[in-house]
Amino acid sequence: MKINTPIFVFTLLFHLAAICQTNPTDEHCQQIHLPGGWFTYSSYVQAENMDAEIMMNSIDDNLLILKNNNGDAYLTEWDFNGIGELDFRQGYQIKTNAPDILEICGLKMQPEEHEIPIESGWNSVSYLKDVPTSAEEVMQGLTDNENLIILKDFEGMAYFPGLNFNAIGNMQPGQGYKLKINTTGTINYLADNETNRPLTYEPVIALKDIASFPIGMSLQAKNITQNPRYSNALKRDFNSLSAEYEMKMGTIYKGINQYDFSAGDAIVNFAKENGFRVFGHALVWHASIPNWLNNFDGSDQEFENLIETYIKATVTHFAQEKTIINGEEVSVVAGWDVVNEAFTNQAENAVFRQRMGEDYVAKCFTWAREVDSDVKLFYNDYNLEFDFTKVNQVTNMIDDFRANGIPIDGVGLQTHINISYPPIATFQNCLNLLLEKDVLIHFSEIDMTINRGGDITELTYERALSQENRYKEIAELYSNVPAEKRFGITFWGMRDNESWLLNFWDNQNEYPLLYDSNYNFKIAHRGFVEGLH
Repeated sequence: MKINTPIFVFTLLFHLAAICQTNPTDEHCQQIHLPGGWFTYSSYVQAENMDAEIMMNSIDDNLLILKNNNGDAYLTEWDFNGIGELDFRQGYQIKTNAPDILEICGLKMQPEEHEIPIESGWNSVSYLKDVPTSAEEVMQGLTDNENLIILKDFEGMAYFPGLNFNAIGNMQPGQGYKLKINTTGTINYLADNETNRPLTYEPVIALKDIASFPIGMSLQAKNITQNPRYSNALKRDFNSLSAEYEMKMGTIYKGINQYDFSAGDAIVNFAKENGFRVFGHALVWHASIPNWLNNFDGSDQEFENLIETYIKATVTHFAQEKTIINGEEVSVVAGWDVVNEAFTNQAENAVFRQRMGEDYVAKCFTWAREVDSDVKLFYNDYNLEFDFTKVNQVTNMIDDFRANGIPIDGVGLQTHINISYPPIATFQNCLNLLLEKDVLIHFSEIDMTINRGGDITELTYERALSQENRYKEIAELYSNVPAEKRFGITFWGMRDNESWLLNFWDNQNEYPLLYDSNYNFKIAHRGFVEGLH
């Protein structure tokens, strides 16, 4: 890398000044992640010296070319600077030969103080906010008079206001944008306290009508038998159901040859009447064992016989209710979590492994298949989004099953995630390991904590926006799973106030789902919609 000593010393002092500033809104360092290849970047920071050579000094080793709106270029290899001073209001095309980080330190712009003039035709513009904001909001001044024709990001995603189509979603800090307008105009940002930043929105299309795979919801029978408002919201957006707990052993298995299927039947009947499928959750789970069975004092063989009888009776019962899909008669219950969370300390010490042996999971899958040759059989677990040890346990189990003729069709990743963890790249790597085993993939219990630290007492726009972006990432991730391997996504709860996470984390100020307590669509729902497109 070329180092000009006076410039280097100046830059170092400038960085130290930024770090030592007492007012973080004045001096600021912005890191812009360049993906490698072509990218359009922008910054909300104005450096002390905006000369292109100084601004690009830290990435000279990787920089190939920098271009402005007029086509003027800065070429490091030729030591040619045809741009001169950069303008923070403009977006710049940049090409690097590898991913890199461009850091710009200086005065952080207050967007509302800087009008961006736009010429008729094509322009490359900067995005001046330090948080994502919807393209509709930023471009409102150009759309009110129908001046904006198109806005594009560096990947070619577009916002067409005339068609009410927004594939960009939120404009992102660090990215520049190309836009085309009919006549001259301006972008004028509103101050944060002036901006209408709603936490909810009104979708124009249902989730189930966008997705090319089933969109599910967990529920209790009372939700659909006693709450018409819930039922209507359910029927609008979803086409798959999972019982929260009423199709588990702890609810159904009342005694030897004694079963209570009534709650599960209510869910299945609702599904049949309204065009839903049902996913059975879960046949065997160490945390849902009826007391009489946990304390059964018969022999181990007698205990195993009780489990076999239960699995076969339950799968047989729920296989009886049929529906017609694509002209073919199929069971309303399309799949089962046969065993849930076997790779945990609790499961290791639970009665199933103790009394049935290390191969109890394989036995359960075998018994389920013996009474239903069509139903899809899943293994379900948490932390498969980032715990490579557990992922390897599951993939090894699949290999062992197939080597020994044990049936298994799919894996459920519960997807109880946080707003910032796991990184999407980690999630993708874990997912790839499972996909290598040629199994169906079900994001089976998705929700998202956004207030683990308890630092907010009500949902803020900034936190809601981060959740929106995170749900978009998850929808995009699943949409890239090969179509033949997508079993569906199931949300673990509809409204924030009814989520199990509030009690699990002992925090009533948690907001993990797509709907608020009044059935309003949170902007998290919008993010999920955008990710499905």
